[in-house]
Amino acid sequence: MGKWLSILFFSILTFLMMIPISYSITTNQLNNNNYNDWSPQINANEYVVWLCHDGNDDEISFYNGSTITQLTNIAYDELSPCINRHITLLR
Repeated sequence: MGKWLSILFFSILTFLMMIPISYSITTNQLNNNNYNDWSPQINANEYVVWLCHDGNDDEISFYNGSTITQLTNIAYDELSPCINRHITLLR
């Protein structure tokens, strides 16, 4: 019985893997400046953090789905912004 259950399970799994899945991807430009922006990180809520140059040094910006907020403004470059489900972590 166990052998037939395994065969049935893998047959169903193989069938499900053959069903085409379509994804819809939308690209939104978040920043429009004359500098390179880099290190974007996105979480499951589609919030984004990234490094952007403010004309003097690199700062961390945050996008919550509707507005962009500059999170840092110090005289030194920030490095490697990270984001999890709830908050932004600065490293």
